[in-house]
Amino acid sequence: MNEETQTVETVEAQGVPAEPAPQPQDEKKYTDADVDAIIDKKFAKWKSEQEAKENEAKKLREMNENQKAEYERKKQADYIAELEAKINRSGLEREASKMLSEGGIVADDKILGIVVKDTAERTQEMLQYTIMNRVLQHRLYLISQ
Repeated sequence: MNEETQTVETVEAQGVPAEPAPQPQDEKKYTDADVDAIIDKKFAKWKSEQEAKENEAKKLREMNENQKAEYERKKQADYIAELEAKINRSGLEREASKMLSEGGIVADDKILGIVVKDTAERTQEMLQYTIMNRVLQHRLYLISQ
């Protein structure tokens, strides 16, 4: 009799639920209209890219050899000019950051975006203006104290 009591207690201690817990239903994150809109947008982008590639290929097919060579040279020259502009801007940003630091101004990307221009001369003008503005603000602050 004592063994029967122990067996019953063991089963009850395991805590077997009478009914299984309800499984959470998958919640929809997007409606069918949302999914359609996403697919349409992606498809339109893909289609636009394909049309651009086809137009480029058609343009090249219609050119003779000299025109193709000239077109490729121009395309390469444009790419080189773009890279040179990026390198130039990077150098201007480094120099501007250094000059601003010397003027007591912490240069973040936002400030550099305002100060750095397409030429060294214009960048220098903006740096001088920015530093002078900072000095004047500091003097006004000191006067108001």
